[in-house]
Amino acid sequence: MDLPGPRAPLRLRTSFVARFARSRWPFPALMIGPLFLVAGAVLARVSAPFGIGGILIGLVVAVVALAAVLRAERPVAGDVVIDESGALLGSERLDRGLLRGAYFAPALGLLGAAVRVQGEGERPLADILVANEEQGQQIIDALGLGMDRSTARFSAIARWGSFASHALVALLALGLLAFFLAALLPSSLLAVLGVAIGIAAPIAFVPARIHVGADGFRIEERLGARFVPWSEVVSIAPYQRGVKVQLRHGEIFLPMYDRSERSALFARVSATIAGHRARTTPEVAARVARGARPVDAWIRGLFDRGGDFREAPLRDEPLWSVVENPGSGASARAGAAAVLARSGGEAERQRLRIAAASCASPRLRIALDRFAEGVDDDAMRELLGEIEDEEADGEGRATSGSGRVG
Repeated sequence: MDLPGPRAPLRLRTSFVARFARSRWPFPALMIGPLFLVAGAVLARVSAPFGIGGILIGLVVAVVALAAVLRAERPVAGDVVIDESGALLGSERLDRGLLRGAYFAPALGLLGAAVRVQGEGERPLADILVANEEQGQQIIDALGLGMDRSTARFSAIARWGSFASHALVALLALGLLAFFLAALLPSSLLAVLGVAIGIAAPIAFVPARIHVGADGFRIEERLGARFVPWSEVVSIAPYQRGVKVQLRHGEIFLPMYDRSERSALFARVSATIAGHRARTTPEVAARVARGARPVDAWIRGLFDRGGDFREAPLRDEPLWSVVENPGSGASARAGAAAVLARSGGEAERQRLRIAAASCASPRLRIALDRFAEGVDDDAMRELLGEIEDEEADGEGRATSGSGRVG
């Protein structure tokens, strides 16, 4: 695998939305405006001037924020240049160090087909309009954010029955109780508290994230997470509210707010599964995987690279083929990475960081990153032990029946 960064600058004339260059204030203002409207309506029962004032403030804040958001969403025609330092969108420079992921969306809102570039914490940095998927993939590869180099992140809804959904129901019940008590007493303070809880609970517990990596996908909720390897996925299909993932045993529904993100998620997952199935597992993967061995015996075997009369010595390139192949299995990839990291230089460590960036499995990603930094024998043993635990846990979760998100 080559190190990130295009060999030659990619230049194209298109339209784009440079989200990283715009102010962030309109978005919290969009949430604050309705809160003033509701609070003003409640306070109007006690004091008409205060109530009217709250309603007017809410209207002004909401209208101004909405106008700013709509203006910022309009695409601008110009030149896009992608080079080793990042991307130049018109006159705005987007540094490569800020990039965390990118995906092709067949229909991104009113923009049409586009590439969405993401930064830390799933923040959209830019939307670049493209003519087709091939041009979109060309941009993604030039940014160094292909499926083998990064994960793509999508917004979803927390699954029903999870801790997050239980917390949501509990808080909504508390808000209704506050309203009930406010009507009995009466109390404006309790009424405002009920409104605040009713607004805050969905904001806090409904959102979820889906991370799509080369090794599988991870659903992150406020109070829990689940990782599913691609080896457990039989098929995927779109449905009215999102994407349905059919597992070997059971299925997972991934409903999403945004229709354009639904199509983008389906496109990304379909392409990743196709790539996963097209790969062949290196023969050496079975040799460096833990299998049924105790952790200590596994680690001893990993660093005995000389082989014997039955096995050839372990060379670097076959080990890299395991690390960089998501179909090799978590313990095999971690084991091979541990061996390579011990004798590798900075180029090899950067190669490990690239492999880590494509992992949706959190423990495998952390292990590869830590191996790239350099760890002592005790830390390495602990990391390898956790990888095997996650591999076993992931199998159990992925085959334990139906799971529903939303």
